[in-house]
Amino acid sequence: MKRLQDTHSAESKYQAVQMYLECGLGYKRVAKELNIPEASIRRWVKYY
Repeated sequence: MKRLQDTHSAESKYQAVQMYLECGLGYKRVAKELNIPEASIRRWVKYY
């Protein structure tokens, strides 16, 4: 099975992680505001 190409820039990933960590927003809220799947936000925070 072929992996999907990464479509989010490093800056957008960093922004999402910062919103989660510094602003205290939940995964769902960050995902909704940035129109990014919640699972992606969780993964980025995990690796951050």
